Amino acid sequence: MVELVVFAALALSNAQAHDASVGFAQAVLTADAQLRATRDAQEDAATAARVAQHACLDDWAARPERLTEELTAFYDVVTSAPLWPAERPAQARLVETVNRVRGVGKYRPLRDGRRILRDQLAHLDRLYSQPIDACAEVKAWRASSWGEQRPPQIERIHGLVTAARRHVRRQ
Repeated sequence: MVELVVFAALALSNAQAHDASVGFAQAVLTADAQLRATRDAQEDAATAARVAQHACLDDWAARPERLTEELTAFYDVVTSAPLWPAERPAQARLVETVNRVRGVGKYRPLRDGRRILRDQLAHLDRLYSQPIDACAEVKAWRASSWGEQRPPQIERIHGLVTAARRHVRRQ
């Protein structure tokens, strides 16, 4: 995603656009470096979240094939959630910085990039807004024979992920 935003920012050609696109690209590259450093420093939190799922590995493995993609997305959210408190400040600073870059509003690729970054921050805030007991959720769904009614957190995550995918396809 970062590479796409930087490319779009640098694709503009006139002098004013150049200044705006360079400011935008610098903000994105700075945030990307901060996020990489944060992820490296927080790897233990993600590892701990993955290890916690070992307690209910049989339940995860018992899922029907038709639910593989959905439960993989759920697992990804569960295991990345511990990283969000440390990553959010860099994401929020990026949105704030891009909002202050002079000229961004004049050029559609930069406006679109700014909107995407704001939307992404809001989406991640919603995604990680509630604690999730993944084992309890997966066990409950398995106990219901993987019925149509999902447990609440799986339902919430599924709805957010599905809506985000639809939104991306429309763009």
